Amino acid sequence: MNREFAKRQAQVLEVLEILVREASARKETLVFLGGSAIQTAVLKEPKRLSVDLDIHYSGDTAKLLGALGGDYKVDKRQSKGADMFDHYSIVHGDVQVKVDIAKFKLAEHGKPWGSRAVGEAKFRANVASPDYLLASKLATLAIGTVGRRQFSPMDFLKDVFDANFLLDEFGATLGTLDCFGQICEIQNRINKTSFAEAQIIESAVKALLESANTDDSKATIKSADLGNFNQYSLGGIIKKTDYWAMAYRLAAYAHAITFKGRAVEAVKEIEKNANEKYADKDFVAMCEQKLAAKGIGAKQLHELKILAPKALVYFYYAHYPPGAI
Repeated sequence: MNREFAKRQAQVLEVLEILVREASARKETLVFLGGSAIQTAVLKEPKRLSVDLDIHYSGDTAKLLGALGGDYKVDKRQSKGADMFDHYSIVHGDVQVKVDIAKFKLAEHGKPWGSRAVGEAKFRANVASPDYLLASKLATLAIGTVGRRQFSPMDFLKDVFDANFLLDEFGATLGTLDCFGQICEIQNRINKTSFAEAQIIESAVKALLESANTDDSKATIKSADLGNFNQYSLGGIIKKTDYWAMAYRLAAYAHAITFKGRAVEAVKEIEKNANEKYADKDFVAMCEQKLAAKGIGAKQLHELKILAPKALVYFYYAHYPPGAI
């Protein structure tokens, strides 16, 4: 674990506590978002360090940041969507954190947040719901449509990692699907695009599969990227085989979203078979045969079968979601 990152995460929470008090005094809505919210307020135990602060705020962001006073140096960063976002760098002592503030409505209907204890229960804040956070991470992975404008290995890794552990703890629900649809609509408006939900899902699946190619020279997430990411990890080293399982799992789940009403059941079927059938020779042989018919190379299939059999099952469902076989 990197001590510098640990200091930055501590400052993220210090800044958030000040801003939460200020927002409350101004009777404005502040919602804690992003990876820091997932790791410090949503998961039972944090899995990685998160060193940036993402929030939604309904009021004047300059006045909100004014509450930091003279102890903090606050610099506004340039933003392409200044009507939708404000970006700041905040320095205290020798530690700098980035603060990104969303000014748009988080949802067209419903209130996808609630009060939670943050950090070691030192203070409470409005925190986005697990459904909203998972849906947001899935949408962010949709590179080329409503996801991140540019592919960044470290950002992509963090999104996959966070989404995987949200699934472990909370699963995918109908609420996740509702939030995903709303987020896609909002991101289309922000980006002035008109991507259909099916296109968004396909772009996320494509990006996930490309990231986890077993040939390191072809993968967009390489072994060296995982080495850099492991400085953030609180639970040990993430290996390439671990990453394959995470990425293929998300690709399979993303495809299942297209089933709408029965998506949750499709996800349960994927998870059950991944956990119970990865050692079933007949099932694995069927997966290999079907994937080979999709043009997947024998070398990649062999590596998955030998090194990461559960990842092979997820990989199969990423191409053949339940109900479409």
